[in-house]
This record gives sequence, C-alpha cells and structure tokens, in this order.
Amino acid sequence: MLPYVAHVTDCKTGRLLFLSKSLSTILGYEQDDILPDSTNAFMQSVEAFSSEYESDKEVYYHVYEINHKNGNVIKIATRSMVYRRDIDGNPVELLGLSEDITEKTKVEIDKERITMLLSEAEAMMDFGSWTWYVLEDKVIWSDGLYRIFGFDPKNRKSLELEVPNYYKWVHPDDLDHLLERNEIFLATGEQYDDYEHRIITKDGVEKTLISQSKVVAYAEDGKTIARVMGSTSDATYLKKIQKELENKVSKLDTSNQNLEQFAYVASHDLQEPLRKIVTFGERLKLSLGDNMAEKPTLYLDRMLDAAERMRGLINNLLSLSRLTNDQTFEDVDLNVSIKDALSNMEISIEETKATVTVENLPNTKGIAAQLSQLFNNLLSNAIKFREEGKNPVITIKSESITRSEATNYLINGQNYYKVTLTDNGIGFSNEYAEQIFTVFKRLHGRAQYAGTGIGLAICRKVVDNHNGFIYANSTINQGTTFTIILPKIQPTERE
Repeated sequence: MLPYVAHVTDCKTGRLLFLSKSLSTILGYEQDDILPDSTNAFMQSVEAFSSEYESDKEVYYHVYEINHKNGNVIKIATRSMVYRRDIDGNPVELLGLSEDITEKTKVEIDKERITMLLSEAEAMMDFGSWTWYVLEDKVIWSDGLYRIFGFDPKNRKSLELEVPNYYKWVHPDDLDHLLERNEIFLATGEQYDDYEHRIITKDGVEKTLISQSKVVAYAEDGKTIARVMGSTSDATYLKKIQKELENKVSKLDTSNQNLEQFAYVASHDLQEPLRKIVTFGERLKLSLGDNMAEKPTLYLDRMLDAAERMRGLINNLLSLSRLTNDQTFEDVDLNVSIKDALSNMEISIEETKATVTVENLPNTKGIAAQLSQLFNNLLSNAIKFREEGKNPVITIKSESITRSEATNYLINGQNYYKVTLTDNGIGFSNEYAEQIFTVFKRLHGRAQYAGTGIGLAICRKVVDNHNGFIYANSTINQGTTFTIILPKIQPTERE
C-alpha cells in the first residue's frame, strides 16, 4: 500500500504548517529530487481545501489531481480533522492524511463498467444470477433476475428476498417438486443443471425458468452448505417455440405417414389394371400376328412400352413407400452391402466393361437391405450416366469427415463414417446437386437415359432413415462424387 502524507494546516489562514517527506514517494521522486513546483501544487491543493473549512464538521474529505513525475495525472484523497484548539475551544490547526487513490479509482471504474456490461448482457439474454446465503436464509439477486420477476432493480431495497418469499412466486403445480429438489440439494450438495420450473410474476405473467446452481462455501463443520451461487434464465419464449416446433413435427410426421400410406395403396391398386393392360395388349398382338397393319402395330408397341415404364414407376414408388426406419438397427458390414449391390449389377458391369474399385469400408449400425439398395442405386446411376464410348470407372472408399462437413451438418466428425462413390460419367451442373434427390426429378430426357426419376430419392430416404446425410458434387463431363455420412452409433443407442 502506498504511504500516507501527513500535514498540518492553519484553520484561520489555510496555510500549510507541516508536510511529511513521504510526499516525494507519492509523486515519484527521491526525497532530494522533488521539484518545488510539485510541492507547491500539493500545498496549494491542501491549502485551498483547508480554507473551505467548516467548523461544524468533524472530518473533512477532499479529492483533487496533481502531476506525477512520469507526467501522468494522479488522484489524491485527503482526510482532515481538528488537531489543536485554543483556550476557547475554537479549532486552530487541522491534521490531515493524504493518499494516492489513482489505482483504487481505476478498479472502481472497471468494477462499475463490468457491472454495467453484465447488467446489459442479462437484459439482452433474459437471465440473472443469484447468491444464496443458506445459514442466513438470504438471497442476493442481480439486476437481470429482478427484471425476470417483473421488478425494477432500482427498487431492490424494498423487496424481501428470503427463500420463503421466493416460493410464493413459484407456480403451484411446480412448488412441491422444487421444495423436494432443494431439500435434496441441501442434503447432498449435488450440483444441478438445467432445472426447470415455472413462476407467476407480480403482474400475473406465467414464465418458465431454467436454473443452474453450485455450492461455493461450507460452514466450519465442512458439511453444512453455507453459500450457493447460480444463474437463472427465462426460457418462456424458447419453450413456446419448442412447443410449436414439436406440434409442427408431429403434424409433419402424420402427413408423411399418410402420404406413404397413400403412395403404397395407390401404387398397389394400380398394379391390377396395369397388369390387365399388359396382358390384353400382348394377347391382342399375338392374336393378330402378322395380319396387323404397320401403324396399329406401332401404336400397340408404344402402349406396351409405356405400360412397362408405368410398372417400373409403380414398383419404385412401392419401394420408396416401404422404406421406414422402424426396423431394428443391426451390425452391418458395408463391404457386404457393396458386394450384394455388385452382384445385382453384374450383367450391367460386364456389358459396359465397368471397373469398380472398392477400398475397405467400415462396419456400422443399420438396416442391411436398405444399405444394399442404397449402393445398388448409386452404382446403377454411375453406370447409366456414362460418356458414350467410355468405360465407367467407379471408386468406392471410406474417408475422414472434413471440417467444413462437420460445420455444415453440425456434427462431431469423430462420431460419423464417410463413404464416397466417384465415377467418370457425364456429370451435371452443381446447381442441381440438391434437386436430383427429389422424386421424379430428371436432368435428361427418357430417350437419352431410361429411368423413373426415383432412384436417388430412394437413396436420400435410406440415408435419412439412418440419421445420416448424402450430397453430390459434380462437374459436367468430368464425373460425379456422391458422399454418404452415417453415424457410428444410432441415437437410440446413446440413451
């Protein structure tokens, strides 16, 4: 602590009668180096203060500024009291002590600034902090907590903040549980996070609060809790949004289930009339044989061809509607899934002289049949959309999750597998990278490439069922890479 400067002044004239040598230390000088100007500045300040002496005061306090040796301005605080009186009891001399309060002032300013910033942050984020002095049964609130309860922080002195008074604001339906929770907390000292309860403010507004608390001090016996600190946030708006989202998700799930059921029933019911069209068309063609004219034969062939495309479309719709995630997740070796897909595509691979390279893939939790269908559709896509006169080259491998992927999908890359399938096909413009997973979306005419426009929609559905992600990255005439990201552990297994 910096030394005090002692000084004595005349009450009548205000002149300085005595000044201790410690003034040099406060002003930054050696005793023999102190400048007369500095001494004079200090003396003038003290004398000016002393000349304002009022006889009805016992202690006098004054703050003023003078220059330090380093050029900075420092704050000096002086306290004085009557040191000597005359025979009539009138004050004659004042004894004063002065000190450098520059650092103290900075600390107080910083403290006020921090308090102000904290108060502003609490107001913006709807939270407050508190300290519970358990043995005294007293609670100290921050400004934010007063605002949450509908009070003006400026009127805090008028509020009684004993714990029982807090309970009167708690929602009746939540009070018993809160009392029980606090009883357990005081008995065990176990920290609790995200404790939720409701209150009713003085204005009758119901709010949902979320609190965290921690023991910060015990009594002398080391067992009795003496002080608890915590924070409380107003989660009313978030709970409202959460409820609205839950309702929307519930409605969306119901709508999706209805759509899936409709797609299944409609597709199933379309099978029978379609079967009759094909059957009677083939019988008509067989019965007429060579006697049919050229144009009717062309019309009949087109009809049968359209019926076959419709059959494929219906079968794909049925496949899509049957894809659900209500099946049991089991250990699946993705190498086996690829092997099954390659077996299904064996003829197409031979006919196009495709080269398929598969690096070692991981084991994951999933639905084996759906994962095989996923790779089957992607392989079919890679072989179908090849450049004319160019043999397909397809590479399937496992890679690490990139930082950008983890950021985009808000995941921890260490908890996910990534599998990529790259081809050297015709590619497409990346502006369609998301649209290609939409049902019936085709980038090319049926005359160029056969298909129903459902294959990649099935891929997206399979990956969604596995709580993963799939996306494509492509360049025209340079090929396409499909990236599949799957969790190592399914959500139900984490519980």
